[in-house]
Amino acid sequence: MDSIAVTYALLDPLMTILRPITAVITAIVAGLGVEALDKHATNTSSPTPTPPPLGGLHASQDLLSPFDPSQAARLDELPPPPTKPTIVQRLHTAMDYGFVELLGDIGSWFLIGVALAGAVSAFMPDDLIASVLGRGFMPMLATLALSLPLYICATASTPVAAALAAKGLTPGAAMVFLVAGPATNIAALTVTGKLLGKKALAVYLAAIVICTLLMGSLVNFIYDLLGIDITTWLAGNEAHGPSLLEHIAAVALLGLIAYGGYRERRKKAA
Repeated sequence: MDSIAVTYALLDPLMTILRPITAVITAIVAGLGVEALDKHATNTSSPTPTPPPLGGLHASQDLLSPFDPSQAARLDELPPPPTKPTIVQRLHTAMDYGFVELLGDIGSWFLIGVALAGAVSAFMPDDLIASVLGRGFMPMLATLALSLPLYICATASTPVAAALAAKGLTPGAAMVFLVAGPATNIAALTVTGKLLGKKALAVYLAAIVICTLLMGSLVNFIYDLLGIDITTWLAGNEAHGPSLLEHIAAVALLGLIAYGGYRERRKKAA
């Protein structure tokens, strides 16, 4: 949910809706592909041995053996049931997670993404993407190739995608970067390969590549059909400049990220 909120703040509402839809479709297709591969491997492997009949069980395993009351726990020895937390306690837990624990987990990645986005905005020429990649399928292939080796999470990828979109990257290519970037980084691919095997990793990677490219094309079609220019939304957010309230919110966010990271380090050290 944190990446969805950041997407709305840095991109536009339509992208906020399309991003989780693309992620869900990609995940379902990848899961179905891996499941089909597993069923195929099970069918081609040797049959599993038949379990022994019930009569072959030992006496200690007999399901019809008489019940021994001495083995049952006494009711007065059972621990009391946990008390139900009050509304104030629930509110405190929710606020602590949302404003401290969550920011401690994602804060460093968010700041890395903001730094990368600032570098893109400062050093990349405005017409570089349009002149080199143009529109259509080529920008999506380029961002997909960039996403594969790039180690970036969902939170950090959002400000980078916003900066690239402001420089002329198509909405479909931005969607490819937002979904494929976190899913195909080297760490995710390594863990997936170790847990599921190389064949499942190939199916997983193929599902991500195919689904993100198809959904990216659909996103471009929707934006063109509705006549929406993502750079207009970004320029509108930047035209008025940051207000005093936004400066205060930024300082508060940095303070909460610092405190959340400090508490996370103390928890790991304990």
